[in-house]
Amino acid sequence: MSFHSYKFILVFLPVLLMLYHATGLLFPLPETRARVRKLLIGCASMLYICTFGIECIAYLALHLCLNLAFAWNWRQTADRDNPDARSLCSQRAQYILLLFLDIGLLVICKIWLRAIPVGMSFYTFTQIAFITDVYRGDIKSFTLAEYLIHTMFFPRFLQGPIMRFSETKDIITGNRIRAKATAQAVWGGATLFSLGLAKKVLIADTLGGMLDTAYSVIPDLTRPDAVLTILLFPAQLYFDFSGYCDMGMGVARMMGLDLPVNFRVPLRATNIVSYWKQWHMTLTSFFTRYLYLPLGGNRRGRANTYRNIMIVFLVSGFWHGTGLTYLIWGTLHGICYCLTVAWSRKREAVLSARTAKTPADGLPAGARRGKKALQGLKTAASVASTYLLVSVIYVFFRAPRVSDALNLFGRAYGALVNYVSDTVAKTFHMDEIWYLVKLTPFAEGKYTVYICMAVFLAVLFLLLFFVPCARDLTERVSCLAEKGSGRFVLTKCACFTFCCAILFVWALISTSDVGTYLYVNF
Repeated sequence: MSFHSYKFILVFLPVLLMLYHATGLLFPLPETRARVRKLLIGCASMLYICTFGIECIAYLALHLCLNLAFAWNWRQTADRDNPDARSLCSQRAQYILLLFLDIGLLVICKIWLRAIPVGMSFYTFTQIAFITDVYRGDIKSFTLAEYLIHTMFFPRFLQGPIMRFSETKDIITGNRIRAKATAQAVWGGATLFSLGLAKKVLIADTLGGMLDTAYSVIPDLTRPDAVLTILLFPAQLYFDFSGYCDMGMGVARMMGLDLPVNFRVPLRATNIVSYWKQWHMTLTSFFTRYLYLPLGGNRRGRANTYRNIMIVFLVSGFWHGTGLTYLIWGTLHGICYCLTVAWSRKREAVLSARTAKTPADGLPAGARRGKKALQGLKTAASVASTYLLVSVIYVFFRAPRVSDALNLFGRAYGALVNYVSDTVAKTFHMDEIWYLVKLTPFAEGKYTVYICMAVFLAVLFLLLFFVPCARDLTERVSCLAEKGSGRFVLTKCACFTFCCAILFVWALISTSDVGTYLYVNF
């Protein structure tokens, strides 16, 4: 039962929200209300996971039993007054064994069974973070209910964010789970869910249809077809993944709870380092805390720093998939990351020397304006080059085989036909855009499909590089409604709500043709 399914949107979510907010009326005591809501969240999460089949339940139960047994034993041992009762050597051996078991189950599913239960990679990393924190002593105590909610909390089960136990505990034991519902929280969550649904259904799945078609006929692609295929996959992945995260954050916010941010605007990054600081941010934090820093981080010289970076990206490549294409994807990202770090260090030293010689405040006004304009052009060029680099590397992520990736690059460079083929142009067809085009004088022309494609790509370009992300939009309007007053503020909030409602209805109607969530089996 995915977030963009009718069962979730029209049945599961409304019933859950009614029961959740009814507790505010039925249980006036905050502590009682919090306990009931935790029980409700736990039951809803188990029901949600059950919809993915017995295989998912079996693997999750195995993970839960293994990790809970070890963690509970460590907690009991750590609580004893006599520190000698705990054998550090034995506990370390247990920790290493448990890591091998958790990672081994993931490896078996990825390599030998070739079938990964939904959400397995996400809750495996959640478990690794949990047992590591327990082993290090960062988690002093926990209850069974807190542990189960931490692992199974359904708004983040399929797509993250990958959270530490302390973050989950702050959510389920904080004041917000005790408080009564506020209209602002429900409104903010509903608008964020609507924007995420539109990103997933209207944009990501339209791009997905185009890319599926293009990758199935690589030898027949024209040069523009191949270029579009290369450039559009990062956009599809971003709108698909971030759209799902927005929906999950929206669901949590409608219950008055906040999940950590997982995406900002990564495709506007000026270099590959900035890109990874804004893309799947909790995964980056996980690798930094539990892999990069234990390996030594940047504390043992530049050579070891670059080695550790490469290890992190190779592990990231394996986490996404076991094929050679994923390892190449991780390797290329690691190499580009290391080169960017090295270049940034050298560039910072040069800029510091120049700034010391010629302070910016000492320049004439005209020179400062010219410098600012030049800086804007440099930023735009950096964003464009970073997007192009990411797009080229992501070909190995999307291509089924290395040969397919190389063939696609060959078509982009060597094809003689310099126009988008009808086969590719027709994949951008959306009935709503088509109806608008039919009202124009171009309705009877032979280039109508290309007009629809141009409109879609123009909107996509604006959304990628100029329009604030869904979370920022929602928070800006929410702050405006909270702090502002007057007719202008009311009109602006009403227009935003109306647009979100239109997008929600449009996306809901279009869900009959949507593809699957890209990260559903990661």
